Amino acid sequence: MVEAPGGTRWEHTVVVTAPVSPDFLGPELLHLSRTAAGHPAARPFTRLAVYVEDLEMVLLILPVDPALPGLAQITGRDRGRLLIRHIKNCHDAIVRRADWAIRRYIPARRCELAFTIATEGSGGLTERDVRVHVFADDRGRIHHENMEAIWSVVQDLEHLQIPQPLGYDPDHRLLFSASVGDRVLGRWVRRIESDRPLPAGVDLGHVRRCIANAARAIGELQRADLSPTLDCTYRGELAPLHRSVRLMRSAQAVAAPEFQRLLERLGSQPIGEETLVPAHGRLGPDQFAGDADNLAILDWGRMCLASPALDAASFLARLRCGHLCRPTRGRAIEELADLFRSEFLAGDPDVTSDTLAAYEALMLARQAIRVARRRGQQRGTATRRVHRLLDAAFQHLEVSPTRYHEG
Repeated sequence: MVEAPGGTRWEHTVVVTAPVSPDFLGPELLHLSRTAAGHPAARPFTRLAVYVEDLEMVLLILPVDPALPGLAQITGRDRGRLLIRHIKNCHDAIVRRADWAIRRYIPARRCELAFTIATEGSGGLTERDVRVHVFADDRGRIHHENMEAIWSVVQDLEHLQIPQPLGYDPDHRLLFSASVGDRVLGRWVRRIESDRPLPAGVDLGHVRRCIANAARAIGELQRADLSPTLDCTYRGELAPLHRSVRLMRSAQAVAAPEFQRLLERLGSQPIGEETLVPAHGRLGPDQFAGDADNLAILDWGRMCLASPALDAASFLARLRCGHLCRPTRGRAIEELADLFRSEFLAGDPDVTSDTLAAYEALMLARQAIRVARRRGQQRGTATRRVHRLLDAAFQHLEVSPTRYHEG
């Protein structure tokens, strides 16, 4: 927050990179910061990139991000012109307003923006909500191609919904889609796992309905007439975890032997040739936007052909991860996980509880790696969390065939 004499205030997002040498502030970054100096969101600053020598630190004020040059473009003075290129029946309209807000931002990787654009044309004044994702590479093109393929089949489905794809700008690496609301399911899960109250108008029954519909949406995706080019199998998903053993040894040496034993157990599971179906690839509560009866799945960059158990296990591992790391809170999370399993298995009789359990253990092992490499946490805390995730994975591999209800 910056306040000028007279009471005018500005809020800014500042990205700090340290430790770095003065060379980090090279010609390309300096050019980008000078170009964005007149950006409306930069006020009152005229220097948007500064090197602090005593701290060996670079401060960048958004919209300056050297990996996301499209961010300054889509939020700048010409944002309306860029937006209407990708809105149907809007090319000849006059842009009256184009407001924006950052919804998610991962420095140097991607940014999600919510736009409200008001245009005036032959039909009068029209207001639309649009989402724009800014990427550091060309993966937005993959998202767009996958979304267009899914959009062609979702019109006849009840539970599987996605944002309508509007276009992709390869020059600025911008992905445009219709807005389907915020990623509220993930927020609600985090409130439940930390025993915080849900927002007004939302109760646990409401979240249960979302969870059940999420399981049904996965089932519809698996039965959809889609042909992704990427294949993901159980053995293929297990292989990268073997390459993570060295990382676990350096980050969490105490947990490394247990992690190695888990990988051996995962490798011994009797999963042979698999029937592959369309899958999201990296599904969790944060990939759902909207509300109970209008849930839309986001982030389609990893769509693939996989076992029907992959998306379900990925969702369950991400749903339970926070609670498993802090088991004294959020006990309702396990109830939600049981509901999801029941709905999923009832809708897909070809998936056995043993197969789902093996995939859940595999996904929990992946979560353990993510927790182990997380920065800014005390080593003892991280070790306990990694052990809890590994213990939960082992429990799935010891599950009896009748533990979960099947159909």
